Amino acid sequence: MNLNYHSFDWLNIAKKIGGAENVTRAKNHIFNWYKKKYYKILSTMETILICKRFINI
Repeated sequence: MNLNYHSFDWLNIAKKIGGAENVTRAKNHIFNWYKKKYYKILSTMETILICKRFINI
């Protein structure tokens, strides 16, 4: 499990690079991630990940 991926830390990189294309890709990636329901797999560090996701979004 990659905590940087599951906590949406990669969004910071997409924001720094900038551009409408990167924002659209990030949005699509989040929706695809949610549709695959990866959130059900993550139970061990769920509280930490929720906090990191909230900060990064």
